[in-house]
Amino acid sequence: MAVIHTSIDKFTTDVIQHKGVVLVDFYADWCVSPETQILLTENVQIPAKDIRKNDRLVGLGENGKDSGIVSYSAVTSDEGHCQELTVETGRKIKVTDGHLLYTPDGWKATQQIVLGEKVAIYPVGDAINQTRVNNQDIILSRLLGMIFSDGTLYYQEKNRYYEISFSVGQKQDVEWLSEDLSTLGFPRVHVKELIKDQEIDGRKFTTHLFRIKCCSKRLFELLKQSGGPVGAKKSQIYTVPIWIKKGSMAIKRSFLQGYLGGDGPKVTMNLTKREGRSNYNNTHINDLEFHKDSELKSSGLKLAREISSLLEEFGVDIRKTFIEEDSYIRADGKKSAIIHICFKQNYENAYVLSHKVGYAYCNQKQHQSTLVGEFIREILFLRQGWKDSYTKALQLSNQGLDYRKIAKMLHIHTSQAWAWTKGKTKATITKHGLRFDTWLQEKTKDAPIDFLWEKVIGKKQIFLRKVAKITVSPTHNFIANGFLSHNCGPCKITSPIIEELADDPEFREVRFVEVDVDADNDLAAQFNILSIPTFLIFKNGEVISQFVGARDKSGFESELKSAL
Repeated sequence: MAVIHTSIDKFTTDVIQHKGVVLVDFYADWCVSPETQILLTENVQIPAKDIRKNDRLVGLGENGKDSGIVSYSAVTSDEGHCQELTVETGRKIKVTDGHLLYTPDGWKATQQIVLGEKVAIYPVGDAINQTRVNNQDIILSRLLGMIFSDGTLYYQEKNRYYEISFSVGQKQDVEWLSEDLSTLGFPRVHVKELIKDQEIDGRKFTTHLFRIKCCSKRLFELLKQSGGPVGAKKSQIYTVPIWIKKGSMAIKRSFLQGYLGGDGPKVTMNLTKREGRSNYNNTHINDLEFHKDSELKSSGLKLAREISSLLEEFGVDIRKTFIEEDSYIRADGKKSAIIHICFKQNYENAYVLSHKVGYAYCNQKQHQSTLVGEFIREILFLRQGWKDSYTKALQLSNQGLDYRKIAKMLHIHTSQAWAWTKGKTKATITKHGLRFDTWLQEKTKDAPIDFLWEKVIGKKQIFLRKVAKITVSPTHNFIANGFLSHNCGPCKITSPIIEELADDPEFREVRFVEVDVDADNDLAAQFNILSIPTFLIFKNGEVISQFVGARDKSGFESELKSAL
């Protein structure tokens, strides 16, 4: 027997007047809060409400991170009860009850996820407040940043030869840069792998890189007119272009990502050993450095200060910029000056560099710093929670509560509550006990490639007046506030079960009916449908059972057998 699709004007005939048992499925393709930040393949996040058809979104494929194309996107005005989940790093997501997130057990409805359960997180950096930016402007600013660091614009007047070249470290970087060039209309590139043994001041080492070359006059002129220096950068005076300085935060961030992917610092986390004491995490940010001819070192320092100014807009703490005279004598007999941008060494700075700025065209730096950033994110979240508990303890004490009761309310030790409320100590770094190496093993064990597991530490019911719907193909998933999120709700999971039960001879006396809540919200309101999906079982026109959320086949069979 086929499943019947009904509406408010046919509901009485299809359900109320039917003599026997009727299972009614109230469904909707509800999804995420309209303000949820969705990750595009341009490495930009925009609110779900601004996602458009044909946008390319980052998601999970068969071999890790992949992309899909939006086939449908809309914001519904339907109201409903939803869930807000919080994970260990403080990431939050607001979704409809039945919306699916990825867990170690596969896709699971949000309302079925319990505290302590793990969900898959893509450790994307923080979103910045921005309007939608032209994708080509994002790419152009990113390429320009790369020209300022590990790229070159070369022109030979004699042969009217134009060349744009970039040096990157891995094949993934080649693919990203080539895709960006192709998007701008320059698909023809030449890639050469270079492995070379070198020696400087007695130190021997091997360089391994890829050289990407494009011989297009049009691309050359585009990057030149955008502010790219032509020829050897160490021997020229140039500055950050005005259109970058006055551009949106997305443009500035993209430029910095391209620049840091080349000359930028590495953000690392090391475990420092202490005799007689426990080991501790030690983050390190090396200097950003570039070379200038000695006679041009003042212009180099000016450029460093311009780069520093852009970084500071994102919250990066620059300790100082300075010039170092290089002792190495070049083949032309000249010496260079090394221009330094020195960063303050602390967790907050490492987090800002890795999660608020980031890197482009350097998968190694991006991957390493992203993991470090996510680890720091969790520590900073714990620290903030500790400070909040301290503030709350003082407030409760001022209200006359005893420190023992305060300790119980805030789930802290009584000695800590006593010390805080008596003014003996202030909120200091909480003893979280996290160590980067063991943290990383736990987060990545059996996780999808490029993703981490994070435990749910908070879950509460909320009410959303509007919800964004997003459908992506062929991946059928996307990244929402860092959460790996499926684009179809449990109605898509339970519908095959309902159809199978409708064809089962054991339930031939049951009528199976479905109601689209989006199309018939008056009918949903009549039966007080607040969560999706909701199932009502009628018998001779009266509701005898109601349950919410996706069930497996045996769960439906049990309900129906009880009704029969």
